[in-house]
Amino acid sequence: MIKVERGVFSDIENAPNATELLLEYADECGTPEIGTPRIQPEIYRAMEANGVLAVICAHKEERLIGFINLVVSVLPHYGVVTAATESFFVEKSERTSGAGMMLLKEAEKVAKDIGAATLLVSARTGSELAMLLGSKKSYRETNRIFTKCLL
Repeated sequence: MIKVERGVFSDIENAPNATELLLEYADECGTPEIGTPRIQPEIYRAMEANGVLAVICAHKEERLIGFINLVVSVLPHYGVVTAATESFFVEKSERTSGAGMMLLKEAEKVAKDIGAATLLVSARTGSELAMLLGSKKSYRETNRIFTKCLL
């Protein structure tokens, strides 16, 4: 059975399978212009302590199978709180289990509870997630992000 709930960053960091899951995440979600993801626990903990990070975890038994990290901020141009996915990942072997949609639904609930007016979900171009969100009436593609390496 899959259990999805709000957690804290240490739930990801201390999961028994954290190394394998984060390696899979890094392999699949890296952005060449930024480099290979290297998790910075101290930054996540500081963000949590300042109320700008919300973590949602999906577990199957004792195994962490996915997570969403939401960054919460006020958009100064609008004056409203938004929540945006900094990370949204489900291990490949669990992508047909429904864990991703369960995580997304919980992220919507957490964002609403925090007082966010919107949930911004980032999805890699052409990914399963992008195709799924594009087919949902409740989500609308609003922007595209273009990346340029500056270093």
